[in-house]
Amino acid sequence: MGRFNSNYPSLVTQLPHKPSTRLWKKWAFLLLVSSVFVCVDQSIKWLVRQHVALGELRTVTSFLDWTHVWNRGISFGFFECYSLIQRSILCFFVLIFIGFLLLLWSQAVTTRQRWGSMLMISGALSNGIDRVIHQGVFDFIRIHYASWDFPVFNVADMLITMGFLALLSEHFQWDALGFLKKRR
Repeated sequence: MGRFNSNYPSLVTQLPHKPSTRLWKKWAFLLLVSSVFVCVDQSIKWLVRQHVALGELRTVTSFLDWTHVWNRGISFGFFECYSLIQRSILCFFVLIFIGFLLLLWSQAVTTRQRWGSMLMISGALSNGIDRVIHQGVFDFIRIHYASWDFPVFNVADMLITMGFLALLSEHFQWDALGFLKKRR
């Protein structure tokens, strides 16, 4: 039998034989930066848990306290989960959220999009670690003024918020009067 001749190149010759170094560097950078943020957040949480008793308030300034509370739900304590099934479902949704953020990060075009999604991934991972290990997220930063009291939060929550604001600002152009929709 003769060999089949074609004018089209073989699919095998079109496939890259080694992974792109740029792609590896990109994922390695995400892993490195996220690991640093997660380690910083987990270290601070550990230090506060060692020095502040459950429910105790330690005054730092007139508007800032350290405290020791556990959030068994999602943001601001909504949907508190105590059973294994409820916690498992919540962890499943956290994994889906992190997967979505990884997709968002992998398709980011601008530096602000990359850093915004990277901050959110780091915060979600760190809070996810708390959920798995401690069955809840450890919160310790309390900001208040007079009778106003903001819900207690942690460094990972700040990372998520900063990342969200970075992604949001990507879609808006800020000016002195407020914000205007960016023209594309």
